[in-house]
Amino acid sequence: MANPLIVCIGGAYSGSGKTSLATELLKNVKGKWAAIKYTKTSFYTSVTDAADTANQEGKDSTLLLQAGAVAVKWVQSPYSALDEALRFAMYDFPRVLGIIIEGNSPLDFVRPDLTVFVLGTDVGRFKESAEKFFEKSDIAVVFQTPETYHKIKQWPEGMKTCTASVYNNGELDFKKCTGMIIEMLKTKEIQKRLLERVTDGRVSCALARALAEELEIPYKELGAEANRLHVKIKSCDLGCF
Repeated sequence: MANPLIVCIGGAYSGSGKTSLATELLKNVKGKWAAIKYTKTSFYTSVTDAADTANQEGKDSTLLLQAGAVAVKWVQSPYSALDEALRFAMYDFPRVLGIIIEGNSPLDFVRPDLTVFVLGTDVGRFKESAEKFFEKSDIAVVFQTPETYHKIKQWPEGMKTCTASVYNNGELDFKKCTGMIIEMLKTKEIQKRLLERVTDGRVSCALARALAEELEIPYKELGAEANRLHVKIKSCDLGCF
């Protein structure tokens, strides 16, 4: 079974909009996706199936389930037990294309394909524990120009930014950002599936063609990603790539 895509979503502070972004993504991604919501505790550890608490309206885990996730786990644990709790939660998922993990601390224990950081509408709030996540992020979701987030001393090189909107009633709109994230996920999926088939820096033409057809993309698009990854497609007399 192919390893699922992993997307980590963190935020500058509690209530920055992590769950809102995660639910918007789940409504728009193709294929079957699961999700994990992490809550830090002082002592106890539990992994709860959101389906068991689906009648509790307003819970973040319930919102993720309602947004289209085929399965949602609510992981509650102290930092010291988080690695084991995450492994248990992910092992228990059905076969899925991807998993969205919400929370800053899980990034220390997983290897995500894409990392998204939500800065929130309050430019003056940025908790210390979020700094490590921010520094490793691929995309920062902002609500104002990056310069207004004065607590950020340096923006990581290569980080992309996208601008979300907030309405007068406080509702957040991530539609512009979800488009960017989904496009990046498409590229990450191509690269991940291609690398799973590589041996000694090479992949056969037959395997490459089968993968392109499986992903429903042109051969040339797969070939371009192979070039970026320095993967050589061998025995391709048909000139597909």
